[in-house]
Parts: sequence; structure tokens; C-alpha cells
Amino acid sequence: MSKAARILAPHTVAVKRLFVRSSGGLEKLLERELQSLQIPGTFEAVDGGVTAEGPEDTLWRIALRSRLAESVRLEIGDPFHVTREGAFLGNLHAMPWEAYYQLTPGAQPPRVTVHTSHSRLYHENMLKGKVRQVFEAKRQEFAKSLADDDDCTKAIGGGDPEAPAPTMHVHLQYDQCIVGLIAAQDLCRRRYRKAVGTLPLRESCAAAVVLKTPMLKLLSEKGDGISLWDPFCRSGTIITEALGIALGHPPGGPQGLQPFAHFPTHSRERYEQVVGSLRVTPHENVERLTLVGTDADPTEVDAAQRNLHRFVRRMPRPVGDDNTELPCTVSFFHSPMQRVAKHVRNCIIVTNIPYGEAAGRDRAKKLYRDFGRMVQSRSDWLGVYVVSARREFKAMTGLEWRVELRFSNGGIKVELLRWTGRTKTYVEGEDG
Repeated sequence: MSKAARILAPHTVAVKRLFVRSSGGLEKLLERELQSLQIPGTFEAVDGGVTAEGPEDTLWRIALRSRLAESVRLEIGDPFHVTREGAFLGNLHAMPWEAYYQLTPGAQPPRVTVHTSHSRLYHENMLKGKVRQVFEAKRQEFAKSLADDDDCTKAIGGGDPEAPAPTMHVHLQYDQCIVGLIAAQDLCRRRYRKAVGTLPLRESCAAAVVLKTPMLKLLSEKGDGISLWDPFCRSGTIITEALGIALGHPPGGPQGLQPFAHFPTHSRERYEQVVGSLRVTPHENVERLTLVGTDADPTEVDAAQRNLHRFVRRMPRPVGDDNTELPCTVSFFHSPMQRVAKHVRNCIIVTNIPYGEAAGRDRAKKLYRDFGRMVQSRSDWLGVYVVSARREFKAMTGLEWRVELRFSNGGIKVELLRWTGRTKTYVEGEDG
């Protein structure tokens, strides 16, 4: 065994403790998603995300397959109780830095974030300085331990020593300290998303919305197929996420290097085996699905079309297979919703209706009234689901709504509403 292997072997932990972050309000949905994907490990929804324990490939599979996860933080070492600076330094020094950080000369120090609450140690800048102090001490110790082995640095591997070091996060609450590092990040940013419209819905939030609708259930039950229509499609996020879900495509791609790929203990071979084991499993009736996105703004439709083309180009397919045909119908076009409503069949509406300053209050009220009239113009909708952030939306539509989800979309608190099929007159001040 080489000296590098002997140094790193004690720090290769069989079970990893993870915190999988989601948008606020989607924690239980994320827990169910990870369980349904049969990712190895145990999962528990908590405020802000899901805690997970599992083998090394649990982290990789979450990064590759979860549509609702936004980032993954890996805990290093065990949580510890601390009230004094000396004890904080000692516990930091005992952690397995060698397993996760490049300590060779020229390696970049980590960016450090600190959150403290109800603790004796509360000065965040002081704690950041202590972390950097320990990093330098560990780097010097590591260099000394490798002094007699010229080839040891090459043997350590795990990525480019000049690559940015994983961000370290220190969480100190009620004198209990947890130290972790960002092992996977920006998971909600899909590879297809290049053109961004106004008032965008995060991809992870759009996926959550689609998963809360009966789209897949209806696709199984309706022998003559179904349509999913987004009348305010903007850059096409809801439609494209629905397409990815129906096709069974993993949202993450192995091409983009995540921070875990730079861990000195990262096994490229095992990771590639996991990537190779992934299977694309489209819904058995995907060819019966029609996805339609429309918008009154032609620039938004153009953005949606460009994102769809990018999605198709980046679809997973066998090596040498250049086929870019989709098994279902997907279209984006510029049209007012009233015109489209007359022609869609076996249709479920799923949309993120305009809200916020860009919508304009008076303009938004008129839009909500028009939307309510459009919905009432037909009695055969398979479902109507709307993401809204304005209380007056319900009253302006004159329809009765039920809240399916409450979540945060980039810091904006929104609701996913389901139309009950009934009308309703709201009294002043009532939000339904």
C-alpha cells in the first residue's frame, strides 16, 4: 500500500451523512421522491430539506437523479458540543480534511460560511478565521507526512489541485456544532435551461408542481391520451420538466463536475459504474402525451422553443445514436389562451400565472378574471393547477380553489392551487 493510500484509508467513511436541500415547503415531497427512486440509504424530511445516511453512491445518485434537490451538504466528522475556542479548534483539527480537501502545495483554501444561533461562540468572522487556521495547519502536516514519497501527490488523485475547494459550512446552534461541505450544488439548474423568461419558476419547483398533478396517473388511465397545457409558459419550464418526467430522463448529467469529483478519496471508476447503471425508463404510454405551451408574448415563446431544442440535443441516448425525435408531441406557440382553450382535448392545465411587480396590479386582476372565464368556458378539464403568489387571484377568478402545496420559489412564497370544479363568491378580505 502506498503512503498516500495509508494516509487516506482511515478517512474513507463507509456511511455518509448528508443534508439534501430543497425549496422551503417541498421537504416531504423530496423525501418521497428519494424513496421512490430507490436510492440506497435512509431519509427524513426536516426543515429546509432531507437528512440522509447511506453509502458513497447515495450522494452520486441524488445528484444525478433527483429533480427536487437543490444541493447536497456532506457532514464531515461527528457533531460535537463546544463552548470554547480551544475545543472548537481541537474538534476541527480531528476531522478528516485529507479525505475531502486537496492539501498539496498550491491547493486553494475553502470558502467558509458560518451560521450561529443561541450559542456561546457566536462571532462568525472569528469562527471563519479558526477554520482557515486549521486548514493551514493540516496542509503543513500533510506536506510533512508526504516528504519521503515524491510520487504520493500523483497517487492521491481526486481532481485538479487548482480546482475550487468545496465550500465548508459551520452550523452552531445551542452549542452543538455540525461541520459540513457542499458536495453537490446548483442541482436545480438543468442543462437545457439557457434562455430565461420573466418571472421564472425554478426547475426543481416546476418538477414538484408536475409531480403533484395526476399527469402520470391520467396517462396510464386514458387510452386516447392526454394533453398538458401551460397557457403562461414563459421559457417553458413546466412543459420541459413534464417532458423529462414522462421520458424518465435523469435531470443531472455526468458531464458537469460537482464538488465531490474533486475529493481526494473520490473514485472515478465507481462513479462511472453508477452512471453506467442508470436506465432511461419512459412512461409506457408516453406516445399518448401531448404537451402544449403558449404565451401572449412571442419573445417568451422563442425562449421556450430554444430551451426545448437544447433539451432534445442533450437527451441521453446510446453512443452513436443521433436520433432527436421525441416519442410524444411537444409544441410552443404564440397565442392568447382563449383561442387555445377551444381546441385542446383531454386536457389538464398546469401553469405559473403572472404575479409580482412585473404583472402590474390592475393588469393582473384583469388577467385573473379572464383566466377564470376561460376555465369556466369548458366543463371537461381533467384538472386545473395554478401556481400563484397573489391573494386576490382566487377572488378575481370567481372559482373555488384548494391548496395542494405551499413553497418558496426563489424566495417568493407561492401556492399550488387546484380548481375544485366549482365557482365561488368571495367576501372582502377572504383569501379562500
